[in-house]
Amino acid sequence: MPRSPGWGYSCVRNRSIASNSLSKVILARWIVFKTFIQVAKELEGVVLLDNIQRDWLLFQVVHLVDINGMDPFSALISPAPVDEDESMTQPVLDGVQSDVLEYLSAQLSPSSVLGSSFNDTADSFFYVIDEAQAACQIHPEAFADRAGNNKWPVLHPIIEYMMNSAPDVIKVIVSGTGFSRELFRTLVKDEGVGKDSSMFDVIHTTGDFSDLGTQSLYISRYLPPSFLASDSGTRLKTRIYDWLRGRYVATKVSRR
Repeated sequence: MPRSPGWGYSCVRNRSIASNSLSKVILARWIVFKTFIQVAKELEGVVLLDNIQRDWLLFQVVHLVDINGMDPFSALISPAPVDEDESMTQPVLDGVQSDVLEYLSAQLSPSSVLGSSFNDTADSFFYVIDEAQAACQIHPEAFADRAGNNKWPVLHPIIEYMMNSAPDVIKVIVSGTGFSRELFRTLVKDEGVGKDSSMFDVIHTTGDFSDLGTQSLYISRYLPPSFLASDSGTRLKTRIYDWLRGRYVATKVSRR
């Protein structure tokens, strides 16, 4: 790899910046998730209902809570927009040092947040990166493996941080339409001797839903049967089939 003066230092510095930013992103998720579960237990009781997973997913993807024009995750780590309102507070994690972030993250785990609702031996918890190909296009040569033999985009330190920071009970899933499997091989090598690419499961095809029955079966996992059987549900299924057949190939890599 051609190296310019200061190239090695730049890679190390970039890795440090990425790790600090990622630790804030993940810690923000944990903080909001813990609050979400606490509120759910106050409303539903100590034993969480089966739909809590769906509710948490919707809470993450739908902007239901607004804090200074941002979702609660961003509000914890991003400065508020410039405003004359002096009552707007600074983000909680702004300026927090890396060692403090690591300490706070270590206090949060599926068991510590979910309590008896999570079984370490039977249940699974996931870190998921969707549309990973977008991270392949950002800063494509700003990072390298620890040996300095390969240039990598920002997706490399993202996955590396998730692998290093997540307890074994947490599975890391990376989903997208195109990224190099070699990236995962170098991550495993960086992790240490004795680990190989078999620690990852690779799935290439998710289907294109060109068959109405296949798509309807998939949709039924997320919409109530009573709604799908109604006139509105029938019309929705028809429209989904007409307009949302989706892409044919996706790549998902998950840590076992």
